[in-house]
Amino acid sequence: MEQKLLSGKYVLREIIGMGGMSIVYRAWDTKHDREVAVKVLRPEFSADAEFVRRFNQEAQAASRMSHPNIVGMYDLGQDGDLRYIVMEYVRGTTLKEIIRQEAPMPAQRAVQITLRILSAVNHAHHNHIVHRDIKPQNILVQEDGGIKVADFGIARLTTNATLTTSFGNMLGSVHYFSPEQASGEVADEKSDLYSVGVVFYELITGRVPFEGESPVSVALKHVSEPPMDPRDINPEVSKALSEVVLKALSKSPSDRYPSATDMAADLKKALRNPQGGFVKTGENGNGRDAGRDKRHRRLMKRLRALSLALLIVVFAVGATFAGREVKRLMNRVTLPSFLLMNVDVAQARLTEMGLNVELDEKHNPEVAPGVVYMQTPESGRKLQRGDTVRLTVSLGRDQIMVPKFLEMTRSDAVNRVESEGLTIGRIILQVSDAAFDTVIGQNPNPNDMVDAGTEVTLYVSGESSPMPDLTGLNRNDAENLLTQRGFSVGNVAERVSDEEPGTVIGQSVPPETVMLLGESVNLVVAQAQPDQYYATVSFNVPVKNSGDSVRCTLLDADGQENEVYLRSYKAGTQAITLELTSPTSGSFTLRVYVAGELALEKMVEFE
Repeated sequence: MEQKLLSGKYVLREIIGMGGMSIVYRAWDTKHDREVAVKVLRPEFSADAEFVRRFNQEAQAASRMSHPNIVGMYDLGQDGDLRYIVMEYVRGTTLKEIIRQEAPMPAQRAVQITLRILSAVNHAHHNHIVHRDIKPQNILVQEDGGIKVADFGIARLTTNATLTTSFGNMLGSVHYFSPEQASGEVADEKSDLYSVGVVFYELITGRVPFEGESPVSVALKHVSEPPMDPRDINPEVSKALSEVVLKALSKSPSDRYPSATDMAADLKKALRNPQGGFVKTGENGNGRDAGRDKRHRRLMKRLRALSLALLIVVFAVGATFAGREVKRLMNRVTLPSFLLMNVDVAQARLTEMGLNVELDEKHNPEVAPGVVYMQTPESGRKLQRGDTVRLTVSLGRDQIMVPKFLEMTRSDAVNRVESEGLTIGRIILQVSDAAFDTVIGQNPNPNDMVDAGTEVTLYVSGESSPMPDLTGLNRNDAENLLTQRGFSVGNVAERVSDEEPGTVIGQSVPPETVMLLGESVNLVVAQAQPDQYYATVSFNVPVKNSGDSVRCTLLDADGQENEVYLRSYKAGTQAITLELTSPTSGSFTLRVYVAGELALEKMVEFE
């Protein structure tokens, strides 16, 4: 990708992750000379107040935390219309990839990973932050095995009076939802512990507790169905670990662990005491019944309070005003969650409730077409009949039909690629009979359906010419001819030849071959035969034992011995004649060794 500089100090180098709201780049911090990750809000959301609020909210949540198991935040900024967060760059992969490769994991490794996640979650909770989207895709595993929890994009401060769950329901993965999130209720610290329980379940079994044909069916199972005992999936799971994970996956928050610290303590105890029996279960029985009873009591309490309020109003300000108030209250409805619901079903439900519907359709690669992924107002709000509810519906991936670029000029094709919402990849020049600079091939092919931003490779007819015959020319003339014809000189090698030294005796591209201009050609030039001097020497040498070696060396001018002969012989006196060569003339000392012992030394004259 073309490198971009943000705020004069962050060089964006390559895309390392893409989400529905933002794009994450590997970047270089020029001010501090370090590698960082930069999360940039997608340009199409920069004018959307809700997305900007959520983006700033992630930065606010991350800035409140500093923990070895949480991805650190360095900076928050804006460059023109681009809003960005600068974070610690983590080398490694996601826990989801590790699960695909290794799950089900041994108990010791699964517990170690979960303890680090709980440590990060505990730190966030102590800072009054609920993550609300704990899942393996948001947990990074470093090359050294370290764990980093990332993406606080849908986190909320627990001290914020406007705490809601719509974005959690919209963008969190439904397989890791807590029952209260799936029901459109407020998520708290215990919702995070439920999600950690789902991750741990997947680590030790290799699968999530609930699967379904659609996100809605999975969400319903979180609310209504008990999870399968992990021992029924993986018999290697101990009873103690099974008890811990099933407590974490209790339907009612009151039946789960009070804190991340308590859950971590039971996980450690389960490794020491695999027989179990120490995990304290809730007293409410079935989590669904307990939750329903609690909601019923809360509803009855509100109804009693409302009745009392109405009586006071009636006696205080008169029956007329009370009648108007009763009518207004009778027309009030509580808005449920329509997130992950088919738009036709959601519209029908809103019409039944007497509410108007406004649809906003947008491309979202993470949500299936026709499914609601945002609503305004959020679930739980009290509305009057006749009020309007805005539903944002996914159009699925933003896909483009690839045009035909063939026979266009290169510049026209590049402009067309960019105007269609695609990206120029490589432009490869090829030899062709087509006119110079004409597109002769493309990838993807015409009429293919691809995602917006997909790279397009163009194959273009380059300027070409036949290769001249360079053999017989001297090196300088050959190089000049290549340059004049528009080619370049590559490697030049020398080889001993009878031709005149410096004469071209070989070329890497045969003559008359049509080549692209600018291509390089390797040459081979003649080298003169080296001078040689000869000597013949004969001698007799005694060999005591069969198999002993006879080794001969020549002593050069620097006093170095160079081996010139080595052979094994039978016992007896051996007559040996040597034909020797040397690049220099003169007298040299010949030494003869038998079985490693010096047996003879004589002078040899080379002529």
